[in-house]
Amino acid sequence: MQKIDIMTIEKIKETSYLFRIIELKHPKSITGIDSSPSQLEYYINWAREDIGGHVRGAFQFNVKPILLVLARNFNIVQRDVINRIRELRNISFEPEILEINFEAQERRIELI
Repeated sequence: MQKIDIMTIEKIKETSYLFRIIELKHPKSITGIDSSPSQLEYYINWAREDIGGHVRGAFQFNVKPILLVLARNFNIVQRDVINRIRELRNISFEPEILEINFEAQERRIELI
């Protein structure tokens, strides 16, 4: 397992935080996009304090995994990856998948 690409901490209220764990992928990444769900799951479990993790104040309700994919064209994230990211809502808060093309246009993939 590699290191977390980006982790942000947003203060919502005086004692309330949102922890975003962001996995960056390019279609030609060595680990590939299809490894992203398992990487994010590992990082979520690593962070969540309520299951023995390492980030104080990080719980299921405030750890948000995000897969951010850079691609020449949209629609490159396979259905299997989308479904596995969707399942992360069982251990985290509102997972997201975003695709960004080379013109910096963004597409959010619905996880309904």
